[in-house]
Amino acid sequence: MRYLLALLFLFPSLVHAQNNWVPGEVLVYLTVDADAQRIAQDVKAALPVGMVLQRMESLGKGSRYHLLHFVGSDLPPVPALERLVKQLDGVQMTSLNYLMKYRAQPNDDLYATQWSMAAIDAEEVWNFTTGGSMINGKRIAVGIVDGLVQTTHPDLADNISQASTYAGEGEEHGTLVAGVVGATGNNGIGITGVNWDVDLVPLGFGGTMAGAISGFEGALSLREDFTNSAGAEGALVVAVTVSWGFLDMSCGFGYPIFEDLGNAGILAITAAPNEPVDTDVIPDFPSGCPNSNNIAVTGIGPDGDNPFAVGNSTIHLQAPGIAIPTTAIGGAYEVTDGTSFAVPHVAGAVALLYSLPCPSFAHLVMTNPQAAAQLVKNAILQGGEVVPGGNDITTTGRQLNVWGAYQILMGQCVQTCSDLTLTFTPTDGAVADAVLTGPQGNTVATASGPVLQGCLEAGCYQAVFSAAGLGPVSGTWTVTDAQASVVASGSSTDGQVAFSFGDLLPGCTTPNSGNFNPAANCNDGSCCSGDIVRVKVLAEDLVSEGTAQVNITVGGSVVYDGTVDIEFGFDPESGSEIAVGTVEVCAPDGCMTISVTDSTTPLSEEGFVTVGNDDPIPFPLATGYGGPVGDAPVQELCDGLDNDCDGLVDEDFHWFVDADGDGYGSTISLGIQCTQPPNAVADSTDCNDADPDTHFNVTLIVFTEDPNSSGTAHYVLEQGGAIVEGDMDLLQEDSGMGQQSLCVGDGCYLITITQNDVPLYLESFLRFPSPPEEEVVTAFDTEGGYQSEGPAEICDGIDNDCDGEVDEGFMWFTDADGDGFGDPSTGVVTCTPDPGAVQNSGDCDDSDPAVDHTIAIRAISATGESGLAHYVVTQGGLVTEGDILLDDQDFGIGIAEVCVGNGCFSIEIQVVDVALTDVCHVQLFPEGGFTSFFTTTGFFGSHAPLAEICDGIDNNCDGQIDEDGVCGCAPAGTPCDDGNSCTDNDTEDGACNCGGGLFTTNVCDDGDPNTINDICFNGACIGTPCADADADGFTTCQGDCDDANAAVHPGVTEVCDGIDNNCDGQIDEDNVCGCLPAGTPCDDNNPCTFNDMENGACACAGTLPTEVCDGVDNDCDGLVDEGFETYADSDGDGFGDPNIIMPCDTPGVANNLDCDDTDPAIHPGVLEVCDGLDNDCDGEVDEELGGFADNDGDGFGDPLSPLTCDTPGVSNNLDCDDTNADINPNAEEICDGIDNNCNGQIDEGGVCGCLPAGTPCDDGNSCTVNETEDGECNCGGGLFTTSVCDDGDPNTFNDICFNGNCIGTPCPDADADGFTTCQGDCDDANAAIHPGVTEVCDGIDNDCDGLVDEDAGCADEICDGIDNDGDGLIDATDPDLVLVFCENQNGVCSGAIKSADRCVNGTWEPCIPADYLLNSQAYIAGGEVCDGLDNNCDGQVDEGFGSCCNDYTLEFQSGSTTPSSVTYEVLNESGTTTVLSGNNPVPANGVGTLTLCLNDGCYQLRVTDASGNGLSGYVLRETGINGRRIIDNSANMSNGTSQIDNGGTFCVPISNTDLLYSSCDKYFWKAGEYIVCNEDAAVAADYNGGGAAGADSGYDFWFFDPNGTYSYVRQRRHNVSDNFGNVGSSRTCHAKINNWSGSQIPNGVLLNVRIRTVVNGVAGEYGPACRFTRDETLGNCPPTLLFDVPGFPQFYSCGVSRDFQNNTANRLYARPVAGATKYRFTFDNAELASPIVRVVNPYYLNLGWSAGVAPPLIAGQSYDVTVEAFKGGVYCIAGNVCIVTINNMAIGGQQNAVLDVPVSNLNLWPNPNQGDQLFMTLNIADPFINTVSMDIFDLSGKRMIARTVGIQDGVLNTTIDLNGELASGMYMVKITAGDEVFTQRVVIQK
Repeated sequence: MRYLLALLFLFPSLVHAQNNWVPGEVLVYLTVDADAQRIAQDVKAALPVGMVLQRMESLGKGSRYHLLHFVGSDLPPVPALERLVKQLDGVQMTSLNYLMKYRAQPNDDLYATQWSMAAIDAEEVWNFTTGGSMINGKRIAVGIVDGLVQTTHPDLADNISQASTYAGEGEEHGTLVAGVVGATGNNGIGITGVNWDVDLVPLGFGGTMAGAISGFEGALSLREDFTNSAGAEGALVVAVTVSWGFLDMSCGFGYPIFEDLGNAGILAITAAPNEPVDTDVIPDFPSGCPNSNNIAVTGIGPDGDNPFAVGNSTIHLQAPGIAIPTTAIGGAYEVTDGTSFAVPHVAGAVALLYSLPCPSFAHLVMTNPQAAAQLVKNAILQGGEVVPGGNDITTTGRQLNVWGAYQILMGQCVQTCSDLTLTFTPTDGAVADAVLTGPQGNTVATASGPVLQGCLEAGCYQAVFSAAGLGPVSGTWTVTDAQASVVASGSSTDGQVAFSFGDLLPGCTTPNSGNFNPAANCNDGSCCSGDIVRVKVLAEDLVSEGTAQVNITVGGSVVYDGTVDIEFGFDPESGSEIAVGTVEVCAPDGCMTISVTDSTTPLSEEGFVTVGNDDPIPFPLATGYGGPVGDAPVQELCDGLDNDCDGLVDEDFHWFVDADGDGYGSTISLGIQCTQPPNAVADSTDCNDADPDTHFNVTLIVFTEDPNSSGTAHYVLEQGGAIVEGDMDLLQEDSGMGQQSLCVGDGCYLITITQNDVPLYLESFLRFPSPPEEEVVTAFDTEGGYQSEGPAEICDGIDNDCDGEVDEGFMWFTDADGDGFGDPSTGVVTCTPDPGAVQNSGDCDDSDPAVDHTIAIRAISATGESGLAHYVVTQGGLVTEGDILLDDQDFGIGIAEVCVGNGCFSIEIQVVDVALTDVCHVQLFPEGGFTSFFTTTGFFGSHAPLAEICDGIDNNCDGQIDEDGVCGCAPAGTPCDDGNSCTDNDTEDGACNCGGGLFTTNVCDDGDPNTINDICFNGACIGTPCADADADGFTTCQGDCDDANAAVHPGVTEVCDGIDNNCDGQIDEDNVCGCLPAGTPCDDNNPCTFNDMENGACACAGTLPTEVCDGVDNDCDGLVDEGFETYADSDGDGFGDPNIIMPCDTPGVANNLDCDDTDPAIHPGVLEVCDGLDNDCDGEVDEELGGFADNDGDGFGDPLSPLTCDTPGVSNNLDCDDTNADINPNAEEICDGIDNNCNGQIDEGGVCGCLPAGTPCDDGNSCTVNETEDGECNCGGGLFTTSVCDDGDPNTFNDICFNGNCIGTPCPDADADGFTTCQGDCDDANAAIHPGVTEVCDGIDNDCDGLVDEDAGCADEICDGIDNDGDGLIDATDPDLVLVFCENQNGVCSGAIKSADRCVNGTWEPCIPADYLLNSQAYIAGGEVCDGLDNNCDGQVDEGFGSCCNDYTLEFQSGSTTPSSVTYEVLNESGTTTVLSGNNPVPANGVGTLTLCLNDGCYQLRVTDASGNGLSGYVLRETGINGRRIIDNSANMSNGTSQIDNGGTFCVPISNTDLLYSSCDKYFWKAGEYIVCNEDAAVAADYNGGGAAGADSGYDFWFFDPNGTYSYVRQRRHNVSDNFGNVGSSRTCHAKINNWSGSQIPNGVLLNVRIRTVVNGVAGEYGPACRFTRDETLGNCPPTLLFDVPGFPQFYSCGVSRDFQNNTANRLYARPVAGATKYRFTFDNAELASPIVRVVNPYYLNLGWSAGVAPPLIAGQSYDVTVEAFKGGVYCIAGNVCIVTINNMAIGGQQNAVLDVPVSNLNLWPNPNQGDQLFMTLNIADPFINTVSMDIFDLSGKRMIARTVGIQDGVLNTTIDLNGELASGMYMVKITAGDEVFTQRVVIQK
């Protein structure tokens, strides 16, 4: 239990997150056998003190969904509550009660026309039906689960369902949706819905998941009641509108309710998001639910545009959703947008289709609701209008078309009823009225005369004929069918007629009966007028059989008293085989008792009773069952009966003596009396009936400190002056617990506890009387005791609220100036205050109504000296000013109090005689803290700001006017601009806030005129300081175009010298040199042009060249040799090899149709011959050339024995038994149990006589099952199926069974060329393409035979001595000659092509070495080198060189004790073979390094630490300086075995594809951020505008845990934005964390991430590994540090040297944090008594501040610098420490005496370091030194690491693997190179 309680407080930070759910509420879905009451008890038991389960609410009749409501003073976050509940037995699923989001986007513009009705072709359907009812008269309903509907709206009132339980003015969204579904049509007002007539059922919603589920349960209950009663009860709800949702949420919790709706025949029409997202990528609830009854809809506008969500595997359909006129609350109308209004178009279409005039469909609705719903869904999806490009948007590629769906359904309609005529011939008189009723008592036909007609289903019918004014008449009657055959006849003496026809199924047909059978069609008199009661008993062992006696009594009458047989068999309710006995009876309304006795076999302790359709109720067999049946009274009456069925009689009229008159009775009973006696009450709980102030018992519970001890404790109860005390026993057998009952009342009382002989537990408890399920227990401190809480304090001289104070809260103050604020010196406690007195004592000047509140202003001397500061407070026209005395005894702090009034005021601080700190403070409330403001800028605000209103005034004193949408906010999702040029895709949040944009890397403007090259970084704009190198007074930012020449800058006079002297972008302009003559050669500075000439007007221009085949981009369009592509034709048959594209300077053929380019006899167009080859390149071998075996010689072949084309046989395959010559298609069928004539039937045609009726058979109809013989050789009577079938019509497709018939969808012929898609039209959008047309040479398959340009005369020049292409050139002289491959294609020779001069006299001669060298410079004739290549093309690699592999380094970091337990294995790619392995690679408390010699390829690495403490981590990397990491598991070793999940492999060599520096080794990622890789040129070149053409190029981001807990590859491709702005090809370098469904990156797990390129579907190798950790807490407020990102030298500030001077060259830059408003820089070293802190608004700090602001930085000293960003009202934690060294001695101070670090050119990076790898560079004077020693010391001088490092040419550039050996702290790095010594500090920060 304590573990469960702890779960509630694991994540306290969640309390402050923005909640998208209802506080204090959790949804549960219970298991099938769960007891809701028991679950409620378990939840209460799991809750800590201070938290209460207020109620557990079922969301529907018999529903497994429940809503838990929690209350309490210390309520934990709702997600923690959900986790607690989820662990309880009986809880299958849980969910927060999410706040759902409406998908409407209201629009102010109102349009008069309903364009959407024409768009969906509703008008065509209205010609046949306008909705309302099915053909059988059953009303059609739509459930509105989108908010309540205005039921009084003039255009909706007539269509509100009678089943609706709501009536009223409704809600906006529900009313908007309802109008589209069913605003009344043809009524002369407003609009029309998709249905003119329909039953609208408002089912609520409330914007929460609980409200939605409750609405769904309501729809489900209505539809189930309708189906169970054959339409007599409930409502025919065919669809529910669901125009809301929750993005990035899966369906799991909602799946069961949607499944229940589908099973009941209700379609859920769900709205896709309004946001332009791809729901295939980001899941959406509920539109993404996979339930078969879901139709997910997105919206379109009048022009067919769709600005909403797409999802070609999740969204089904488009429908109108923009500019939709509809009904609005208040009886109004409105035009609105959103997918919310696409939904009711589809829901309305569903309802309209249910009204189609098809009896068989209506019958299907009544008998198989689920099948009918699927039929309608399929019709809607298949009948939609095809939309261009729609397949990229929805699964169907279609938009709603009701007429198309209507035609599909009507095409499937078949008549299942019979046209019958009932004629009555009266004996006397004439028939005036006739009524015909059906099997369920429903009227099916009426007439004003003697003839009734109708299309009737099989069953029993009754009719009544009567004469006008005379009542029933006698006569004869006849029923005839459509062929005039008599079906039934008879006579009647009273005008009543009964007849039946067809197959009858007897049963109860009365819909409201307890045993109603909807399948029955003839009433057998068995209907139950009450409820069906079923009693079930089970054998104890669930196996043994026997009997038991069951007695059922209702209202004192025995309903059943007899034996029940307990038999072993299948029990449908439990779904298993058990021994069970069941009694079923018809019981009237009343109180029921059940007893089970005299069993012959042991029974289970519980039995079950089911009343009607309610859930089974368990009851103990030992005591029996008591409860109501039907509409039994629920309140006890005084009548001697048990009215409320609780087993007690008149129990509510049992009276008890109340002697003290406090309303609580004693245990003295006055018996049962129907009239209440005097001084008596129905309560017997008074624990002291002699004292009106005490009347109920509380139980005091005390524990010993040691639960294994006993003792006593003393208690004292003080109440109203009375004291009750005593000792209580604390018993060891009760774990040291003792209990004492105390009688108390409603007033104040105090309980104290003292120990006697044993120490007591620190908490005691008090249990208050209440029902068991609502028991309240309060904990209190044992030592402090318990003080009761009373009611609210009133002014009566008594301590009412038990807080020890009397009449508190009734102090009054004089308000002389009448401003509502009193003088604090005049307070008096009184119940009768003086007129005008107030209870607010805050007036600082009660003589002036303009001021009433005191503020305190604090200023601080920068030097701590005494002095003065001056303040000026301005409020409206009131100005108050004065001096603040700064006291050096108080560290230079001074405070002044000022009296102000309500409203905004400003504070100005002025320096008088001492320098002030940068920041001053104001205390706005006496009890509050101080608010900081900059001394130079002052303060603006108020102590009591008002709420902002739309009045053009700054009401809330925040410097903004009418903000926060007080004048109306734009809808959430509306595009906006947040004013930050470093974000894009900004949107409104619905609360007048613009933001949420994506970070860009745009060029920007930081607003500083003294910076240049401003760029965006992490959402902020940063710039490079401008330079003025030539000191001419003009910086580069001010337009100096040559900052090295002081004579060149803006404003000088242009002279003729070929230079732009005045920096205006022109050289020698204004004719200072005169213009050159036209045609004078010049240079237009464009390298792509030639023949540059002057035009005579001082302008130079050149000519662009055309592209030629030379390997150069001649025309400067970014493409090389475009338009010269051909294919190799090695066999010279004129058909090219599709796998070999020839260089443009190498002749080839234009087509690529050859399937074997080594054989000139094989190519498209030749005849297939029997040779085992695909001669004609059609993908088939020897097709249509072989036969079939005829083993019995009857001329018919065996279909199971096909023969090759060279084996004799017969051409047919019709023999069904090739071992018997008497069996074949020509044989005569005989009676022998064999299919003699091979027609698939046995002994057909009556050759054996007819089979008995009922014998199973097959009628040959694939749309029926369970057929039987009728005894007359006819097979039929099967059940209809809905399977896939073949209707035999070649012009249809998607054939399915419906009502026993196979129907198909007509094949389209969209281009009207006479060929449908079923007839082989391979391009139904082009009438020039279809089977039979002549193939032309155009690269298209014109005749749809699967071949392109065959027989089209597209000849290519080949080496045969002939001019093949007719251009007058032959063979090698023709540049179009198709070149072929060289003979040797091994090794580097693979792909080598013969040069044209190898074609001699019409034949190809062998290749020479020059040909192979052209293919690969690695070719060596007759030689081989060790490089992993087959250089001499002999089929062998590196032969003669022995082992030839590459070295890699595997480093091990020792654990705590047992390094000998460590082993490693390098396995092959499949993990089946060990390549390398070893034991004990780790020295104790050190680092072990192994060299692995690996050939290029892929491997698995497995590292095992058997002891679990021998290894702390390991790294696999390249060997050598700066060896790149492949797997980095430093300090992260898991116990046992470490290996990438699912046999993950690493491949060598690795590529150069890597992450940006800022994305590598980052440990505070959060979901939704972008991880970024460096761009690859090949990937970028295939961008193609980001469209579908770039779908196969991009990057793979592989995230994996080296310990095997996680592995996922995120694919980023050019055609998917991943919600990143369209910034070109670099967009694909950005991967949004966890922006995918499934396999989410876990929080807090150290992963590696590696990147590889994918170009045209071909993946490269992964690059180096980086460490990656997702940490949502740090990610929301990330650490920052001095700027350390390589590639930005102008900002680089970590590990630098600076002068302490106030200029841009000596700035320190921090890494900007998006959303941060200021930054705190902290400088520290051993010389400082306290750190130096500077807070600035920008992200950079200028050094060289004045001494009055802060202490200066001392020259020659180094400082540890940290930076914290201020975001969201708090400072985030600081990032890594950076070292900054101060160079100059401009300001005096001591050198750093502790560390004495000389400035050197030894560079260490990263610094601070995480303790894994340290990079170092150093230049030394002696070029002949080849090794240096490297030592690392701690601050005590202890050597921690010693290494010898190689150096070359005086340059040290290496990586030192620290391997986690150093703890966090500061260290000295010392490099000794000969006589030179270099030192530098490094900070380890893990």
